[in-house]
Amino acid sequence: MRATQLLKASAIVAVVGLATLLSASAASAQGYPSGPTLTLTSTTVPRGTPLGATMTGCLPGQTITFVLNGNPPFAMGSVTAGPTGTGSINVTVPSTFPAGPTSVTSTCGTQTLTSAVTITSTTTTTVTTGNLPTTGSDTDGLVRGGIALVVTGALLTVAATAFARKRGQHVAS
Repeated sequence: MRATQLLKASAIVAVVGLATLLSASAASAQGYPSGPTLTLTSTTVPRGTPLGATMTGCLPGQTITFVLNGNPPFAMGSVTAGPTGTGSINVTVPSTFPAGPTSVTSTCGTQTLTSAVTITSTTTTTVTTGNLPTTGSDTDGLVRGGIALVVTGALLTVAATAFARKRGQHVAS
């Protein structure tokens, strides 16, 4: 009888431990960048086509401004940083913007970042470059916790079986 109670208690501990592990892992799944970044949708953009820019690392609610540097500079616009401190803009490069190497500058608060871009006078194939956003979750803790629960359950089962045999009882598997 004690072996059956021990097995039931082991099962309850395993279920509660797994539930706790799953709820704790979900809260820490999203990672935030360690510092601000500026990512452009392309490093080569023909005049008259879209150019996108994303800045991360701002405080939520901060205003982020984007400028395509040139003579004269082209104000791409401003956006408000979302809950993760990120803001994006997508504008068409004016057909009169000077062709050649230049840069995009983004500013939020006291942070100013610059990223190089080349404006071409003819349509070319664009290649997307830059940092990819952090997505998904880190499951290392979940896997380790699951392994620990399986090992704990196995050890408790072995202990309960040994205890039952010692007491002269048989535990069904």
